[in-house]
Amino acid sequence: MVTRAGLKPLEAVARLKAEAELRRFAALRRQMAGMDARLDAIEAELAGTASGWQAATTPADLRLVNALTRAAVLDREETAAARAAILPAHEAARQAAARAFGRAEVLAMLDRRMEAEARRAREARASR
Repeated sequence: MVTRAGLKPLEAVARLKAEAELRRFAALRRQMAGMDARLDAIEAELAGTASGWQAATTPADLRLVNALTRAAVLDREETAAARAAILPAHEAARQAAARAFGRAEVLAMLDRRMEAEARRAREARASR
C-alpha cells in the first residue's frame, strides 16, 4: 500500500516532468505562432503586390512585380511546409504535457484523499 509519505516524492517528480513537458509544448507553440504570423505577413505582402500589377506600366516593372510575387509565394510554401512538418511534434507535445499534468494532479488528489481519510480516522478514534 502506498503511504502519504510515498506519494509526496512521486508527486514532486510528476510535477517536474509536467513542467518540462509544458516548457517543451510552449516552445513548439511559440514556434507555431511565429510561423502563423509569418504566413499572415506573406499573405499581406501578396495582397500588396496585387496592386503592383495594376501600377506596372513597363516590362521591367512587370518583371519586378512578378519576381516579388514569385518570391512571396515560394516563401509562403516553405513556411507552410515547415509548419506542417512540426505540427505532429506540436500535437504530441500537447498530449504529453496534458498527460504529465494529469498524472501530477491525480497524485495530488490521492494525497488529499488520504489526508482526509487519516483525519476522519483520527477524529473517530478521538470520539471513542
